[in-house]
Amino acid sequence: MEARNDLADPRPLGGGARLALGLIRRYRQAGGGLALFGVDCDYQPTCSAYTAECIDRFGLWRGARLGWRRIRSCRGHAPLDKIADPPPVTWPQGGLRMLKQKEVDAAEERLREQVRALSDEARRRFYALANARIRDPDTYAVLNWVLIGLHHLYLGKGARALVTLLAFGFGIALLFGDATLPFGVVLLVGIAAIELYELFRAQLIVQEYNNRVMRQALEQVSQGAGKA
Repeated sequence: MEARNDLADPRPLGGGARLALGLIRRYRQAGGGLALFGVDCDYQPTCSAYTAECIDRFGLWRGARLGWRRIRSCRGHAPLDKIADPPPVTWPQGGLRMLKQKEVDAAEERLREQVRALSDEARRRFYALANARIRDPDTYAVLNWVLIGLHHLYLGKGARALVTLLAFGFGIALLFGDATLPFGVVLLVGIAAIELYELFRAQLIVQEYNNRVMRQALEQVSQGAGKA
């Protein structure tokens, strides 16, 4: 891991950040997701290395937010050509972008207009591709409520499900040590807060996912039409 630079957060790392970096280091030493769970990262550097670097540069909470955003986008499918995505050197201007209902609604309407403009045959191909992957927000919400982390698998986010389960397991393990008990409580409360927040945003999260599915289906239909 690279040394911190002058453009990073100049404050010294706190105990929580050092603990998080130690946990990530042990996870990577054990072989990471590929060795432990058979899940390979889409990116270079991997999500765990990216998160560790972000925590080292920006502190625990900012670094964890950047790492969480990266993990959300990783599907754990390990493409032949890894996607190059180095950690940012400076904190993103304007902070991290959050999903907004109006933007997602507008994107969905633009996609539906493009679908309506397709020929009948192309539209049939589009729906055959999209309907196989479109997800239901109520199912996502139920899985979120019932299963810790596994609801991410419903959206094909294997890496995120893995990290959530791993963090939950670490939190449980920390509860059994007198010195680490407070860290375990904080970690478990943090996981619960994130998952509860996403439970209330299930409709928006799934809608944005479905927009990506529609966009990919449109691209496939367009590429097929170009080759015809």
